[in-house]
Amino acid sequence: MIKNENIELSGKALLPFNSFLKQNGRTASCGWHWRKKGWIATVNIAGRLYVTQDEITRFQQRVAAGEFAKGSPAVFVYDDPLVETIKKGRTADVQRETDKPEAVTGPAKPVGSEADNQTAK
Repeated sequence: MIKNENIELSGKALLPFNSFLKQNGRTASCGWHWRKKGWIATVNIAGRLYVTQDEITRFQQRVAAGEFAKGSPAVFVYDDPLVETIKKGRTADVQRETDKPEAVTGPAKPVGSEADNQTAK
Protein backbone atom coordinates (compact mmCIF):
# COMPACT_ATOMS: atom_id res chain seq x y z
CA MET A 1 0.00 0.00 0.00
CA ILE A 2 1.43 3.35 -1.05
CA LYS A 3 0.79 6.22 1.29
CA ASN A 4 0.35 9.54 -0.47
CA GLU A 5 0.70 12.70 1.64
CA ASN A 6 -1.25 14.86 -0.84
CA ILE A 7 -4.86 13.98 -1.56
CA GLU A 8 -6.69 15.63 -4.45
CA LEU A 9 -10.30 16.58 -3.69
CA SER A 10 -12.46 18.76 -5.93
CA GLY A 11 -9.43 20.23 -7.66
CA LYS A 12 -7.80 21.32 -4.36
CA ALA A 13 -4.70 19.64 -2.99
CA LEU A 14 -5.11 18.51 0.62
CA LEU A 15 -2.27 17.87 3.03
CA PRO A 16 -2.74 16.07 6.34
CA PHE A 17 -2.70 18.72 9.05
CA ASN A 18 -0.22 16.80 11.20
CA SER A 19 2.19 16.64 8.23
CA PHE A 20 1.85 20.40 7.76
CA LEU A 21 2.67 20.91 11.45
CA LYS A 22 5.69 18.57 11.30
CA GLN A 23 7.04 20.36 8.22
CA ASN A 24 6.86 23.63 10.15
CA GLY A 25 8.34 22.23 13.37
CA ARG A 26 5.12 22.58 15.36
CA THR A 27 3.31 20.21 17.71
CA ALA A 28 -0.24 18.92 17.58
CA SER A 29 -1.17 21.13 20.54
CA CYS A 30 0.13 24.18 18.70
CA GLY A 31 -2.07 23.24 15.73
CA TRP A 32 -5.04 22.83 18.04
CA HIS A 33 -4.51 26.36 19.38
CA TRP A 34 -4.20 27.75 15.84
CA ARG A 35 -7.48 26.08 14.85
CA LYS A 36 -9.23 27.20 18.04
CA LYS A 37 -8.18 30.82 17.44
CA GLY A 38 -9.34 30.62 13.83
CA TRP A 39 -5.87 31.22 12.43
CA ILE A 40 -6.03 28.24 10.07
CA ALA A 41 -9.00 26.36 8.66
CA THR A 42 -8.95 22.58 8.37
CA VAL A 43 -11.13 20.01 6.62
CA ASN A 44 -12.32 16.98 8.58
CA ILE A 45 -12.53 13.85 6.46
CA ALA A 46 -13.45 10.65 8.33
CA GLY A 47 -12.13 12.07 11.61
CA ARG A 48 -8.78 13.10 10.16
CA LEU A 49 -7.78 16.73 9.67
CA TYR A 50 -6.50 18.10 6.38
CA VAL A 51 -5.49 21.55 5.23
CA THR A 52 -5.80 22.85 1.65
CA GLN A 53 -2.88 24.37 -0.23
CA ASP A 54 -4.91 27.59 -0.57
CA GLU A 55 -5.29 27.76 3.22
CA ILE A 56 -1.56 27.13 3.71
CA THR A 57 -0.78 29.98 1.32
CA ARG A 58 -3.24 32.29 3.08
CA PHE A 59 -1.83 31.35 6.49
CA GLN A 60 1.76 31.98 5.34
CA GLN A 61 0.79 35.39 3.94
CA ARG A 62 -0.81 36.33 7.26
CA VAL A 63 2.31 35.17 9.12
CA ALA A 64 4.56 37.22 6.81
CA ALA A 65 2.34 40.28 7.37
CA GLY A 66 2.86 39.94 11.13
CA GLU A 67 -0.82 39.39 11.87
CA PHE A 68 -0.09 36.90 14.66
CA ALA A 69 2.85 38.79 16.21
CA LYS A 70 2.66 39.70 19.87
CA GLY A 71 4.20 42.62 21.65
CA SER A 72 7.10 42.16 24.02
CA PRO A 73 6.03 40.51 27.29
CA ALA A 74 8.52 42.70 29.20
CA VAL A 75 6.63 45.84 30.12
CA PHE A 76 8.46 48.40 32.21
CA VAL A 77 6.70 50.91 34.40
CA TYR A 78 8.53 54.16 33.80
CA ASP A 79 8.95 56.90 36.39
CA ASP A 80 9.63 54.21 38.99
CA PRO A 81 13.06 54.76 40.58
CA LEU A 82 13.52 51.05 41.24
CA VAL A 83 12.94 50.14 37.58
CA GLU A 84 15.26 52.90 36.39
CA THR A 85 17.92 51.73 38.84
CA ILE A 86 17.59 48.10 37.74
CA LYS A 87 18.09 49.22 34.14
CA LYS A 88 21.28 50.98 35.22
CA GLY A 89 22.46 47.92 37.15
CA ARG A 90 22.25 49.28 40.72
CA THR A 91 19.60 47.49 42.76
CA ALA A 92 20.92 47.57 46.32
CA ASP A 93 20.75 51.32 46.90
CA VAL A 94 17.11 52.08 45.96
CA GLN A 95 13.82 50.99 47.51
CA ARG A 96 10.26 51.90 46.65
CA GLU A 97 8.36 53.91 49.25
CA THR A 98 6.03 50.94 49.88
CA ASP A 99 9.02 48.61 50.39
CA LYS A 100 10.29 50.64 53.35
CA PRO A 101 9.29 49.25 56.74
CA GLU A 102 8.36 52.75 58.02
CA ALA A 103 5.53 52.97 55.49
CA VAL A 104 3.75 50.00 57.07
CA THR A 105 4.73 49.69 60.73
CA GLY A 106 6.44 52.94 61.66
CA PRO A 107 10.16 53.40 62.25
CA ALA A 108 12.08 50.17 62.44
CA LYS A 109 13.97 49.54 65.67
CA PRO A 110 17.53 48.40 65.07
CA VAL A 111 18.28 44.91 66.30
CA GLY A 112 20.64 44.91 69.26
CA SER A 113 19.99 48.58 70.08
CA GLU A 114 20.98 50.04 73.41
CA ALA A 115 17.30 50.26 74.44
CA ASP A 116 17.02 46.46 74.11
CA ASN A 117 20.22 45.98 76.08
CA GLN A 118 18.97 48.19 78.95
CA THR A 119 15.61 46.38 79.27
CA ALA A 120 17.34 43.02 79.25
CA LYS A 121 19.53 43.94 82.30
